[in-house]
Amino acid sequence: MLNQKTKSKAFTIVELLTVISVITLIIGLLVPALNKVNRIAKDMKQRAQFHSITTSLEMFKSENGEYPESKEGGSGTNIICGAQKLAEALVGRDLQGFDPKSNTNDPEDGTLEAYGYSPSYVQADFENSLDRRKGPYLNTDNLPIFDIAQIYSASAVAAGKVYPGKYDKFGGLTGANPAPVITDIYKAATVTMPSGNKGGNAGTPILYYKANVVNKFNDTTDIPNSVYDIYDNEEIIRLNAVKESTPPTPHKINASITAELEYFYNEMIANPSVPLTGTKTRPYRADSYILISAGYDGIYGTNDDVTNYED
Repeated sequence: MLNQKTKSKAFTIVELLTVISVITLIIGLLVPALNKVNRIAKDMKQRAQFHSITTSLEMFKSENGEYPESKEGGSGTNIICGAQKLAEALVGRDLQGFDPKSNTNDPEDGTLEAYGYSPSYVQADFENSLDRRKGPYLNTDNLPIFDIAQIYSASAVAAGKVYPGKYDKFGGLTGANPAPVITDIYKAATVTMPSGNKGGNAGTPILYYKANVVNKFNDTTDIPNSVYDIYDNEEIIRLNAVKESTPPTPHKINASITAELEYFYNEMIANPSVPLTGTKTRPYRADSYILISAGYDGIYGTNDDVTNYED
């Protein structure tokens, strides 16, 4: 019997290209799926943050009699928004608790000497403030809380009316009383504190609107007598997207734009199970408050927003 020589087989160019094509196709199918899983995980983490805020707000109400106010306060170029009032109520302006002597409508708050500033730092006032503190109601460990000036561009803050605040997470209060915000968990900006310490990743501010429980409906033709007031966070909306967005992207809910105002009231926060009555809509959570995260895209009023009132 003759011995036959066996030939070693190798990939041909065609076979190699076929394998590469198959691998590329598999990767193309896997990457979107992995991205979707990642976004779902982030959404779940954001809902967990909302759960913590909800628990904290109930604690605040139990101890102070009602939920924190959300109406814009201040005047001129120093306006405090609902998002800032939420942060102050739950953790204080320096993360050491809420000073009930604070006038949350006044960003400088010089007359009450709350938090130890009147408006310059006074040690005795600060110690008295600590004795009055309530909370913090929210765990401040790794809490994403920053000044407006730390997460928005300097030009946006200078052009806007929202009070920027002066807060250093490592150095405490600096100058006049700050007005921080709690941000969501989606990275929108990398923050470096004034002291040079890296502050970590900041998201977009959590919008907070307190319900006016005297009213039962929202009405785009009668906002002052509606359950919710779109203007409670309007100055933050006008700052557009945070500073690492180039160019800054406008949000999709703006009280000065009729179509966006109507979208906010008639679609975004309207309870679809209650039929429209003329220009009136029944909102979700008409007896308490609503929280809104801008979601993955960092823009309020889009489909990926995360809220405390709708799955």
